[in-house]
Amino acid sequence: MENNFSQTLYIQREKISWVSSCLMSLLTAIFLVQALDHVQNNIAKTEFFNIVSEPDELPPRPVEERKQLKQLVQPTPQKEVKNQTVKSQNEVVQTTPSPVIESRKTSENTDLAATSKSNSNTQEYKQERSATLNEKTATQEPVKQIDSSASHSYEAIILGVLEKNKRYPTSREARLSHPEGTVKVWLELNRKGDLTNCGISLSSGSNILDGEALKTIKSATFPPFPEKSFPSEESHRFIANLKYSLITN
Repeated sequence: MENNFSQTLYIQREKISWVSSCLMSLLTAIFLVQALDHVQNNIAKTEFFNIVSEPDELPPRPVEERKQLKQLVQPTPQKEVKNQTVKSQNEVVQTTPSPVIESRKTSENTDLAATSKSNSNTQEYKQERSATLNEKTATQEPVKQIDSSASHSYEAIILGVLEKNKRYPTSREARLSHPEGTVKVWLELNRKGDLTNCGISLSSGSNILDGEALKTIKSATFPPFPEKSFPSEESHRFIANLKYSLITN
């Protein structure tokens, strides 16, 4: 029996689900209708109570009371009050001077006085400075004029002396290695033409040639400076390039 009942339920499952859904929809519709009726009843009750609770119209006041109220409420003339206030403000403005304008005037006066003083001080300073410069120029000794041609000619003489005294080294190492190159040397002479110091600015790469260049400088005799060459200098440094090669030497 139980098996037959379960089989019938399984077969009629679609009809049962459809009937249950219809019942549920009917129940929800009934519930919604009852809720709407309840809300409408509440609204009608509130409107009834509001109508009942509204007070009746007040009785009209007598004519005398209305006249008294009009007299009390009548506005005062505003034009006269406005004119009086404007007049009083104008009087106050005319009688009380503005302190801002007075302070501006005083500050402008002080600025003009300060600028006039500074201008006078600068003019005096310029006059004093020009006077001191004129005095210095008058007291200074005349500067010796530099003669560049004399200096260049003396440098050429120094280079000529070095070229005359230059010799290719004759040592055994020089004869075996045959070094060649250019030695950049510097020498310092006083105005009498005496050698005070010398050295190598740029080596030729050979110690033999560098040593021979220093021997050339130390063995040479140089003439004194001309009067117009290198003025206001007790000594001057010269630079020379001494080239050593087997063909030229």
